[in-house]
Amino acid sequence: MTPELVPSKTLKRAAHAERERLARAMTRNNERQAKLKTEMEALESEYRLLQERDHLLQSVGGELAADSQAEVDAEVPAHEILRGAQIREQAARLFYQHHGAGKALHYRVWFELLIESGVEISGKDPMATLLTNISRSPVVVRGAEAGTYAIDPEASDRLRKELGEFHAELVDLAGVIAREDEPAQRLLEHRAELLSSIQRHERLVAEADRVLGSSGGQTFARAA
Repeated sequence: MTPELVPSKTLKRAAHAERERLARAMTRNNERQAKLKTEMEALESEYRLLQERDHLLQSVGGELAADSQAEVDAEVPAHEILRGAQIREQAARLFYQHHGAGKALHYRVWFELLIESGVEISGKDPMATLLTNISRSPVVVRGAEAGTYAIDPEASDRLRKELGEFHAELVDLAGVIAREDEPAQRLLEHRAELLSSIQRHERLVAEADRVLGSSGGQTFARAA
């Protein structure tokens, strides 16, 4: 090595001092990083706790809001929504309670009566739905004028009489079938039709009794 490239003692001392300074700076930097890392971990832990508390309060707030809404809903009377057979039975019952059996009313009046009582009729056209259903009621008969209907106070008795006739016919048919070794198919089909008619009339009698407030008259035991 040429003499001019050999570091002087002064340069060596300066380099050594600079390295010591850099080492102290790196140590302080490492210490600061460790401190910041510890603080960051503490901040992250605190943030997670804050999130948990926020979620808890949000859940409690939601429950309180739901309870408040439930209280408001409870104060407002809910509308009963009628469907199918419920429509004709409720309509006939209201009609009978307000007007008895001696007056025919237009079905629009029936509709207003239902609405005023606090019920709703399901369907795209509630009035048409009402008309369809009251025409199927076992206690409703057509009035003299178009679109008017009335309550038949004898509906329960009439239906019970028809039910009795079905039962009597079923008993006679059961006797005929019992006497044959191989009953004809038409007899078996007729028995099935009678049983279906009996079931339907039993439902109609029960509905008529509910509308007219009847306790029911004679009952019939179903034939085997």
